[in-house]
Amino acid sequence: MRNIFLVLVVILIEVLCFSGTSFAGSDKAVLPFSVVASGNNSGYDERTLLLVETREEWETVWATANSRVLPAPPLPRIDFQTHFAAAVFMGQKPTGGYSVHVDSIIDEGNRVVIFLRDEFPPEDAMLTQALTQPWQVVVFERTCKPVFFKTLE
Repeated sequence: MRNIFLVLVVILIEVLCFSGTSFAGSDKAVLPFSVVASGNNSGYDERTLLLVETREEWETVWATANSRVLPAPPLPRIDFQTHFAAAVFMGQKPTGGYSVHVDSIIDEGNRVVIFLRDEFPPEDAMLTQALTQPWQVVVFERTCKPVFFKTLE
């Protein structure tokens, strides 16, 4: 009996993690995504939020993201026939200790919203004394709905 219960729990977790998770009583669904890459140094000095839809756009974004890294890492493969990439760049910061990441991607019925979270160093933290430009790129299933970015407080 216990084994059946464990199997059911595992199946439920897989269904929730690998398919859109609906909110009870609404048209909203959590969309799965995967982190492709992230870093602390990029060529984007200003906050930049990009929906990357083609390989050509991806090559440009990747080259700029890694323009301060030598040698530049190889371009990660993304199938743009089935997926989009969301590239989020925090902009230049005065020290280490900052980060930006995608918190969740929600299909709200008539649109998709990518929710971001900015992390800031604690006031009393010992920090790297160097300019940084935190960033992250994620991939998620392609959609025909408009896609928006929203930063969480």
